[in-house]
Amino acid sequence: MVLAISLSMLAACGSSATEEPPAEPTSAPEATSAPSGSSSSAAPTAAPQASTGSSSGGDTPTPTPYAFAARAIIEELDQKYPWPPQAPPWPPRRGGVAHLTMSPIPDLDPNRARNNENLAQYDALLEWESTWWFPEVHTTPTIRPNIVSSWEAVDLDSWDFHIDPRCQIPRHRADERQYTATASVESVEVIDDDTARFHLKQALANFPPLYTNGSTPPVVAREAHEMEGGLHENPGGTGAFLLKEFSAGEGMLFTATDDYHLDLMGEPLPFLDAVRYVFTRDPATQVALYRAEQIDLLRISSFDILDQVLKSVPDSQLYRIPSFGWGDHGVFLNLAKEPFNDVNVRRAMSMAINRNVIANVINAGDATPYGPIPWAVGGFTEISDYNVDNLGEWYQYNPDRAKQLLADAGYGDGFEVEIEWGELSGFTFGDTAVLLERMWEDIGLDVTIKQSEYATWWSKTKCGEPMNDSLIGLSPYGSGPTAYDWLYLPYHSSSSVNCPHIQDDNIDTLLDEWIGADEARQLEIQSELWDYLTDQVYRLTTIVPPHYRLTQSYMHAGDNPYCWFTGYCSYEVKSAWLTDGAPERSFDKFAE
Repeated sequence: MVLAISLSMLAACGSSATEEPPAEPTSAPEATSAPSGSSSSAAPTAAPQASTGSSSGGDTPTPTPYAFAARAIIEELDQKYPWPPQAPPWPPRRGGVAHLTMSPIPDLDPNRARNNENLAQYDALLEWESTWWFPEVHTTPTIRPNIVSSWEAVDLDSWDFHIDPRCQIPRHRADERQYTATASVESVEVIDDDTARFHLKQALANFPPLYTNGSTPPVVAREAHEMEGGLHENPGGTGAFLLKEFSAGEGMLFTATDDYHLDLMGEPLPFLDAVRYVFTRDPATQVALYRAEQIDLLRISSFDILDQVLKSVPDSQLYRIPSFGWGDHGVFLNLAKEPFNDVNVRRAMSMAINRNVIANVINAGDATPYGPIPWAVGGFTEISDYNVDNLGEWYQYNPDRAKQLLADAGYGDGFEVEIEWGELSGFTFGDTAVLLERMWEDIGLDVTIKQSEYATWWSKTKCGEPMNDSLIGLSPYGSGPTAYDWLYLPYHSSSSVNCPHIQDDNIDTLLDEWIGADEARQLEIQSELWDYLTDQVYRLTTIVPPHYRLTQSYMHAGDNPYCWFTGYCSYEVKSAWLTDGAPERSFDKFAE
């Protein structure tokens, strides 16, 4: 059931140009933090081998080498582009039009086809601090007030959020079950003109981190939501930018809000005059646009492309950090359908996956294997621990053992399986599908690949539409480094963001205990669940690359490990700025 939340919320806020940023009303809650370090685990020193075809009996498969990034190249990147990055010059230059790229979207309704870039026009209650000139936020999750000026717990299952007094408050509504924040809310009560009380489904000491931008429904005007044409024909919210033009199939243009309510270190936001998003469908086009200075910020989907771009645009700035868990290449299985409801079938399909090969082919070895939840949530605190051995037996590449598991499950002759994938800017899910096709065919499965239209595929990854057999996509992700939205919500049977739906009494029992346990016991349960989930293999996870982001030498943009892809915290355009070296651009029309 879609969770409906109706509450009074801001539609327009006064300028804070002459005010200092509001003080933190509540310190950032303690959470399982991401591991420290300046790079992902080192690439292997020898290329792994992969079978060129299925083997039978005692036949030895013919090895095929795969190229990968040399350790020295990765170390060179660490030295040239340190993490955290250097602080840019201050104060920022104002003006200019930034160009970014994104996957095409069918319309502007963020509830229908959520794409984070169109959140430039929307705000949320809170957001993760995400600026390069506060380097401490790279290792310490920090909440920044936005629409909400302060918050407090009435008790642990009721939280009051106080609206910024500079803001006007009309009616607001968000109908979304795909967000971890709304999945934890039972109802919302309007206490007075300034206060909304959130009643939770269970007591949560760390509820505020769930209501940051990444996994939070955007604040929209209820009237616009309910008007004919909905948010597509009546867009507009409380963000730093307003839509000026949407050009179907081409892109969209946003212009700066005249009287935005937030500032940064005393400087009114935003700094840019406008932001133009260009719709593109493939990395090659994005790279060509970046080389021609037609776009200013580029997400790189593979190490090979990164290397090529750095050679052709050597003065680019690179932001490269290990991912906490966002951006993995995972596979959902239809657990309600045979044979995927059989644990031995899932184990066999997992053992047929050579994760080293996927890392090397997809990202030249610059990636780590990924399990059912982020490593840090599972209790691993060193990046060197991020390895297949710590994922357990069913993550080891062993096609012969996989065939035996299939035979034991009654599928010795294999079965048909469809791999569905969708196009998402910055990701190479199609390449992953081809690799899985080959690996699963090696154990006797009859595999077909299907590419779906973006909105359909995205909806399936969020439980919006039923899936067929298997679906490549991002594993359920959280708003920040909290076990609640990375572990509880994706796996508890009562959760609306448990996709595909996992119903396991043992998981529910442990998670129900976790909710009320002290911190020490919570960590023990997280470790227990890591072991249990890697044994049951409800989702087939493979690798998670580090986050790469290139910016032109004339652009400064904020980011941090908890807000790592374009728009996830909506800060890259909100607080980005261009130097005098930026190209001159008009913003009267999208095409200009």
